[in-house]
Amino acid sequence: DPGFSFCWDNVQKLSITRHPGVNKNSMMIWALCFATQNRISFSHEEFNQDTISATEIPLNIFLPSKDDFQCLRERMEIMVQHIIVKYFDEFKECTVPRITHEFTEESDTKSHIVNLGVIQENPSTCKGTIEILKYLHRYVPQYSDGKPYQTVCSGDQLSVERMIEAKLAMACSEEPSDRLDGLVPRPQGFHKRNIVLQDAMNMLYDGRSTGDLGSLIQIRNTFHFNNVKKKVADNINHAVDFWNFVTEAFICSIVCKILNVLSVDEKFQTMEDKQQEIKGIAIQVVDKVWPRISFNSIRDACEESLESTTESSIDHVCEYTRAVVWQGLKMMCQRDAERENNGNFLMIDWRVDMVDFWNNNHYKYLILGHRLLSDMNGLLPERLAQEIKWNSTANLSGLPGHNIALDLVNEFLNNEFKTNLKECHGRYTDKQIHRCSKLVGKLGKDTERIYQYNIVQKPVIHCHSSEVDNTKNIKKFLELYMPQNMLENSNTLRSHRGFHDFVHRICIKNPKKLSERLSKYRINLANEQYVHL
Repeated sequence: DPGFSFCWDNVQKLSITRHPGVNKNSMMIWALCFATQNRISFSHEEFNQDTISATEIPLNIFLPSKDDFQCLRERMEIMVQHIIVKYFDEFKECTVPRITHEFTEESDTKSHIVNLGVIQENPSTCKGTIEILKYLHRYVPQYSDGKPYQTVCSGDQLSVERMIEAKLAMACSEEPSDRLDGLVPRPQGFHKRNIVLQDAMNMLYDGRSTGDLGSLIQIRNTFHFNNVKKKVADNINHAVDFWNFVTEAFICSIVCKILNVLSVDEKFQTMEDKQQEIKGIAIQVVDKVWPRISFNSIRDACEESLESTTESSIDHVCEYTRAVVWQGLKMMCQRDAERENNGNFLMIDWRVDMVDFWNNNHYKYLILGHRLLSDMNGLLPERLAQEIKWNSTANLSGLPGHNIALDLVNEFLNNEFKTNLKECHGRYTDKQIHRCSKLVGKLGKDTERIYQYNIVQKPVIHCHSSEVDNTKNIKKFLELYMPQNMLENSNTLRSHRGFHDFVHRICIKNPKKLSERLSKYRINLANEQYVHL
């Protein structure tokens, strides 16, 4: 038996009263949960069960190293190769190697997901979260001595925070099931990637630069990405598509400069070994957009003298554009790591993002990252650490490179449940809610498929792909922006409005304070460590 893991998230439904003068609107908050079978099994492996105290974990494992950035650079080069092959006709015949890992074969298999229904408890309260976890704990296997077989329980940032609080509240109970010992919280990646996307928008999207060629908002208006707003929570897919387009377009402009052509469909002379040529071009592209990195401040969280951001020789338009491309490539790499279920890369991405969590005051995500990386480095037994690393995604289609984070799966199930509730027309009885929750997932889809093809004469055809051909817009982009040389340092001082002092670099703000904060987190985690074991 390879084992399984849980995932849950809150689901909210606003009930609007017909007579507001008599009754009030009410927000119903429940929890929707599911279990997924582990595709990568560690249950039969002989692992070391020893753990270490949180205070023994060195601080440098919470921050990215030079090796992490080198790995990220190589992944970016692969992303650039994909873009070149996609848009340049002369390289269409080239093949870009897939980034594989030791469990690629298992990751390409379809996941077996079991819907556990909706629990009508309020997860915003400690009591409600405890009841939710008790419900899930009923499915946790036990050893012959009655000790629970610890099982990973995933969720977004808020769900994990509530799980930890619930386990602390029940820590003094006598029975292991009451202490919820069998559930190990694990933060998921989809909501984290949304935080990274929002930070990129906050840093590089400013309405004051509407009239400046090459700014994000000017590109957004020119190419009619009208659904993209600075707040990405309500338009995530549109924001991701926009960033992908901008990143691909700027990369195509860099490649055109390297090849000395004006358009992606212009003929040019290539080397005999096109495979090596495309690799060399990708290296040049990544070198051009790579930031200045303060390794001392990142690795050791100690102060380092940095270049002044107001130095007169800096071309701030070039710095801004390089940052846009680098952020876009980083988000592509993180998405690819998730799609490939590459546990090693996912952990690297968490370490890289820890810098942004600190600099952008995402302290709750900083705590989550600290806890997750501690789990990976001795806080949990090795079996659990491996399961947390390699079983954090699900493959709904069974196709290569189609893994998604478990919290995103939960979002899909939540949307299906809310759609089912619409048919209740406001009558949210326990029986009706239970029925709607059971129709979520495979059962509901199979039922709909039978209805569409056996009863409805004209079945609804659903789109199975979100891919779009941007070649036409890429050509227009090159015509508009290549003459501006925005990725070349200019002798003239340039800057977009709202970005007069912008510099493309990575460093830690107040590194000594970060060191103190991480040390404090270690002590707090050591005091709570009895909850884990």
